[in-house]
Amino acid sequence: MIWTEQRPLTGRAVLFTLFGFFGVIMTVNAVFVFFALTSWSGLSTEDSYRKGLAYNDNLSAADTQTAMAWNVTVQLDALADKKGRLKVAFLNKNGAAIDGLAVNGILTRPTQPDLDQTITLGRIDAGVYSADVEFPLNGVWNLTVIARRDKTIIYRIEQRLWREPQK
Repeated sequence: MIWTEQRPLTGRAVLFTLFGFFGVIMTVNAVFVFFALTSWSGLSTEDSYRKGLAYNDNLSAADTQTAMAWNVTVQLDALADKKGRLKVAFLNKNGAAIDGLAVNGILTRPTQPDLDQTITLGRIDAGVYSADVEFPLNGVWNLTVIARRDKTIIYRIEQRLWREPQK
């Protein structure tokens, strides 16, 4: 067996090894922090604390909405050039059209908040409200429709829409 002579382990070698080890760890952590701060924040609810405080009020409003038993249908008709016509029909539990509403919508893209848009739907027929909207991108969109009467929200519906590419 042949023995080779090794250099002795000195304090300087241990110090540089420790600095190198922790330097690599800190560099990797800095890269992770950079990408975490510059990518999508993941924030889906602004002012979540106040909304949490209103949780019981929201449950009560949802119970009231369910008791009204309205039939609300949402229809999206594709138009040319990334445009579409959104129609929302409101019928009461007896099938009669509901008029006298101020209807607004919020159209959001699930992963791109910079494309969110607010729309106002106008009455085009008894209980039917409509608006032309522009879709910058095809694919999935979330629609929240809010119906008000005398500035009070009386109905709210959320629906996922699919905007198909034109052929």
